[in-house]
Amino acid sequence: RRTAHWQGFGCARLDDSPNRRGCLESIHIAAMQHMSLGCWSIVPQKYGPPVVMGEEGLMSAKAHGTSAVPVQEDLRWACDPLLADDICNFNRLGAEDRGYWQTTSFLKYAADAEKIRFYDSNSGRLLFSLPAKPGRSLQAFIKESKEHGWPSFRDAEVCWRHVRVLPGGEVVSIDGTHLGHNLPDYTGNRYCINLVSIAGQPRRLALPCIRSASPSRVYRRHKPPSNSEHHYILQPSRLFPKFPAGLSQVAFAAGCFWGVEKAFWR
Repeated sequence: RRTAHWQGFGCARLDDSPNRRGCLESIHIAAMQHMSLGCWSIVPQKYGPPVVMGEEGLMSAKAHGTSAVPVQEDLRWACDPLLADDICNFNRLGAEDRGYWQTTSFLKYAADAEKIRFYDSNSGRLLFSLPAKPGRSLQAFIKESKEHGWPSFRDAEVCWRHVRVLPGGEVVSIDGTHLGHNLPDYTGNRYCINLVSIAGQPRRLALPCIRSASPSRVYRRHKPPSNSEHHYILQPSRLFPKFPAGLSQVAFAAGCFWGVEKAFWR
């Protein structure tokens, strides 16, 4: 498959101006693949801020390729989960076909969107966000991505808490998901990313069960305070009348009782 891609890239017509940038992009990726096969060595390099560099250990073997879990079954924009699993978890070099992202429902989705967030197809962590402040518009992102053939992000659009760039330019998530490569141009870093790698559903938070709960929660669950008239933490403060002389009562309305109570403790 990679040989077919390489041959296709070699036959690209660079004199076709509308597609010239995309053809050069394809040849660049093919050259990186060819170098990685041992014909040349990729010189490790470091990228300056705001890039967060990662170590090779992020992509070590785990339960499912380079990730602990397979890709989500309900990927957004009708992305192919089998293709996504192959690229995300069992691949360091290859990419989805040039223009694949345009064959999905992404452009239709983007036409009505004011803001788009992209999540790891494995873990559901936030990876990229459009538009960014300061940054370009969603329309500018789509225009550049069409020119190159793959979703192309800039520094301000990356969630660096969950994204890392390896010394060879490979872009990965902290969960071991292969995302794409950093291919800088004259305007700065440009992250050429596979849509199938960032089409996940957002990570869902689950209520902790007793086994995973903190000891304090388990204690409260099974051992309620013996004296219910006093505050569980702030004893000897009373919860019910009669209150000490000189005090008044005030009612606070908020979305989360426990959060407000914790603020009062502080």
